[in-house]
Amino acid sequence: MNAFPPDSPPVFCPLTPVAYPPTEELISATAEWLGGVSPGRTPEETYLHAVIGAGMTTRFLPEAPPHGLLSMSKYAAWSFQLDDEIDSGRMGGAAEVASVVLALARIVEVPQAALLGDLPTAVAFAEFAADLRSWATPIQMAHFATGFSLWMRGFVWEVALRERGIRPTLNEYLAVRVQCAGSANAIDMGMMCLGLELPEHQWTDPAVIALRESAMAVAVLDNDRYSRAKEDQGGEESLDVFSVILQENPHYTFPQAATEGIALRDRIMALYLKLSEQLRRTNDPGLHTYVHAADLLITGNLDFGATSLRYTNPDSPAAATARTDKPSDPNPAPVDVPTFAWWWDTLQRPRQAPQPAGQPPTPRSRPWPADRP
Repeated sequence: MNAFPPDSPPVFCPLTPVAYPPTEELISATAEWLGGVSPGRTPEETYLHAVIGAGMTTRFLPEAPPHGLLSMSKYAAWSFQLDDEIDSGRMGGAAEVASVVLALARIVEVPQAALLGDLPTAVAFAEFAADLRSWATPIQMAHFATGFSLWMRGFVWEVALRERGIRPTLNEYLAVRVQCAGSANAIDMGMMCLGLELPEHQWTDPAVIALRESAMAVAVLDNDRYSRAKEDQGGEESLDVFSVILQENPHYTFPQAATEGIALRDRIMALYLKLSEQLRRTNDPGLHTYVHAADLLITGNLDFGATSLRYTNPDSPAAATARTDKPSDPNPAPVDVPTFAWWWDTLQRPRQAPQPAGQPPTPRSRPWPADRP
């Protein structure tokens, strides 16, 4: 097992989290619901998932009203059960996973669709989706359904690669990792609980998409770092950004791969901060709220990863990782990851001096990859 360097850089995150609400009542209510919709689970397993769901929800959505907190805590606990079913292989291979998760993507659109019969996972999710529709707006639900569908497609992609024995490149790994982590839904959940409806012209703005995706990437790379620290303690090992870097650079030592992985994450975090400042300059309250929801994804995920039993044990170094307002790599250039590099094109450029008469204007790069419309 490659040990995480004890002198690795502190976590670059100058964002300040808000105060978190208590979780005891939320855990109890979530566990009671989860036990009723998940027969066959032990009480200990149900309670652990409820602890994880409530802990994640209070950190991602600390300003949510009580009904929003409970609804999202149920969803988070359910989603961890789903993740465990898929990761453990209990759901089967890619074909079996696809037949379930793509049906779930339809259930979020139509809770009464009666798909998957009496499968507990589907029955519980249909109940959650119906509850969500009772208080979320149609626009919020449309965004949530889009994010959920993206997550389900990510599961299929990940399992298919694993089943075929494909060793992903760094670019492929990061594209899959961001999709199958469910991080898109965290921002959608924040929008619902903060009462935000982002209109379509803003939702599809390339800078807003780049902000959303970069926040998701920071979150999953932070998870890789915390999970690696947990695995160092427990002897487990799974695919993460550090192992992929090692795979592409077999001459590296693990500390070199760790340094490169952390630098990649810090450069994305630095971009996120520039994009958030850029969007806040618009003086649009809706965009300010949206950026705030994305901030909470990053800070809440960091705090959740440092405290959750899913990622740490009492002796894990992750719980004591220091934070800093300085990136480990200050390079402002786009990262060498094609699926992410286009984000840097959405940064506003300084105003250019007028072109002399008779000269063509200086070309500007498109805010999208070349293969996107």
